[in-house]
Amino acid sequence: IARGNTRGEAILRMRRALESFAIEGIKTNVQLQQRILQEEDFVRGRLSTAFMDRFL
Repeated sequence: IARGNTRGEAILRMRRALESFAIEGIKTNVQLQQRILQEEDFVRGRLSTAFMDRFL
């Protein structure tokens, strides 16, 4: 979860947090989250319950 004064600021903060994330020994979904944060529909807030079905 990230917070910002705007959606764009919150997304930027989350991108930075995920870039500095370091976990070893277990699988994570960090790469998936990074891909989602770069997806145009997500960035523009064009989301629906079908987003993940289309994305994956």
